[in-house]
Amino acid sequence: EDGWPEDGCAIGGWPEDGVQNRSLICELVSRGFVVVTLQYPQTDIVARPMAFYESDARFQHSVDLNDERTQIYARDASTALDDLRKTPVYADMIDLEHSGIFGYSFGGAVAAQATHLDPRFKAAVNLDGRHYATGRTDGVETPYMFVGELLLMPTEEMLRSTDAVTRYEARADLVHDHERAVAVT
Repeated sequence: EDGWPEDGCAIGGWPEDGVQNRSLICELVSRGFVVVTLQYPQTDIVARPMAFYESDARFQHSVDLNDERTQIYARDASTALDDLRKTPVYADMIDLEHSGIFGYSFGGAVAAQATHLDPRFKAAVNLDGRHYATGRTDGVETPYMFVGELLLMPTEEMLRSTDAVTRYEARADLVHDHERAVAVT
């Protein structure tokens, strides 16, 4: 349709390196969806390892930082909807009250979190990401698709492993309400 943008949206992974999932974005746009890309420069919020494995305290600190970053980026996604509403060319073309959101890797966690922060996001897709913030603790209540290589719930053995990486990665994969977090509606 004339007037529709030709670029697209993924809230990318860690760290972002340009538009990810370009073929998926192009496919969505070709079917009439308006897609917005959120990209972030390398800053101190992302210029660090995804997780620290030196101790329980350091690992928890990295989870806390990831929770915080997820919430910030989810608010940015909501702000993007607000900005589209303020843009005259889009204001009357787009039903922003029925938006969806998807993200790859860390962006998938952001997509899940955005559904908790903004009721305009009626559906979310997490492409191979973990869950952080409310998505980790409470799951996702809107229609939600998790696409990943494999989602293993960590075993007690993994959670108590003497190998720090195994133990902390298992903790990172632990979703408190697993059934709700991965339910597909």
